[in-house]
Amino acid sequence: MVRVARRRPVAILGTAAVWLLLLCGPVLAHAELKESDPAAGETVAESPEQVRLRFNEPLDAAFSPLKVYGSSGERVDEDDARKDPGDARVVEASLEELTQGTYTVEYRVTSVDGHVIEDIYDFSVISSSGSGEAEGGEVGEPEAGTGSPLHYLPYMVLGIGAVVLLLMALRRR
Repeated sequence: MVRVARRRPVAILGTAAVWLLLLCGPVLAHAELKESDPAAGETVAESPEQVRLRFNEPLDAAFSPLKVYGSSGERVDEDDARKDPGDARVVEASLEELTQGTYTVEYRVTSVDGHVIEDIYDFSVISSSGSGEAEGGEVGEPEAGTGSPLHYLPYMVLGIGAVVLLLMALRRR
């Protein structure tokens, strides 16, 4: 009888842990930016024709998902951001002819699970002759986006809190 009484809390705790892992799994499965062209922090010698972002899963990319700004805040993309017809994981936008300077890419897309992914990054263009350093605004750190571990902090706190409450309830018995 004593063995059965001791096994019960262990079984409940084990079941709770499995459920917690199953429920948190989808939270960690949101789309992530895997590749960008031009890449974050990259310096290119010539004006790129487009900005292209590839994520790890298909996207719903309605409502201007991608914008590119010059160092003085003016838009330099052609306002034609779209999903690649051949790959639903890719978003792209055509660019005007860019001069020497620093440019900011801003994106906001929705993954197929309904989660919004947004972030910014900078890249620079140097003169087509290849001499000199890029001018323009300072290249700053991108804001914490959904790829940041801090994005998942509330879910981790809730999960840990649930386990602590469960352990407290089992201890009272």
